[in-house]
Amino acid sequence: MSPRHVHAAAFTVLRIARLGLTAETVINALEDAEDYKAFELAVTSDFDAQSTVERELVLQLASILWRLRRATKMENGLFEIHASHLHHYRENRRQLAGSQEFPPTISTHPRRESRQYRQVRPLLFVSRKSAQFCLGSAQPL
Repeated sequence: MSPRHVHAAAFTVLRIARLGLTAETVINALEDAEDYKAFELAVTSDFDAQSTVERELVLQLASILWRLRRATKMENGLFEIHASHLHHYRENRRQLAGSQEFPPTISTHPRRESRQYRQVRPLLFVSRKSAQFCLGSAQPL
């Protein structure tokens, strides 16, 4: 793995930890610790843990369920953001269609641009020649 990839991987791990996707406890900036404690109590009260191992398993279950709730909330938030962007995009397209002001369809990518120009060049030549012919400054094709 190159140093660049190692740095990118380390940054991704830090970002995931910061966002709380792997956190086992409450994220203070986003969640209330009292809500987690109440949730943990509700989960542990459903089980009759007899040993330390059983108690740890129940606590891990509560933590996993809490993180699953968090992931679901994040996913729903992302879908809402996407739906909002899609709505604005469609509204803008509708407004453009109503005003007949469409954005240019020729790509700004250099390879695509040259390919599109090669496809359009014969049409430009014919239209230029026909315009010259109509104005009387050129011979017919």
